[in-house]
Amino acid sequence: MKKKLPITKNKDVVVSWVYTWSKQQDMSIHEQRIVLRILEACQAELKGVKLKDYAGTKRKFEHGLWDVDAQMHVSDVIFSGRDYNEIIAALDSLAGRFFTYEDDEEWWKCGFISNPKYKKRTGIITFRVSNDLWDVFTKFAKGYREFELNKALALPTGYSLRFYMLMSGQVYPLDISL
Repeated sequence: MKKKLPITKNKDVVVSWVYTWSKQQDMSIHEQRIVLRILEACQAELKGVKLKDYAGTKRKFEHGLWDVDAQMHVSDVIFSGRDYNEIIAALDSLAGRFFTYEDDEEWWKCGFISNPKYKKRTGIITFRVSNDLWDVFTKFAKGYREFELNKALALPTGYSLRFYMLMSGQVYPLDISL
């Protein structure tokens, strides 16, 4: 039996266009959901919500000197139950992925997350997000894409999530001739 999505108030998430085109197509759906939760926290910060109090006691994002320490429950990203192998595989794979940024003045590369941990009995996952990456996710100098978070989290595959992010907010019809 599939686990249902957590019921939350639906909200629009504004995503930096840089993220929309970064190695997202290679990510599993669970990896993308972890990144969506990071983006959700970035949005909360932009709206002035204190990250320590964000979304109850299980989800926390605290700024450090170099990184943002993140903590959330497994059910925030994996809806099919607590399959330890899925959780560990998603964290391990996302920790091995890199984000590359370049503009006229600088180039840099960092991991999407670092120091992932999974506390098996509690269902809590923790990891760090680079302050550089956090800044890219909260600045929209290269454009943005807006979509509904709950719809994005409910999509079953990484391909459907990517397609939804690319097409949401599209104002012109998409014509395809065969």
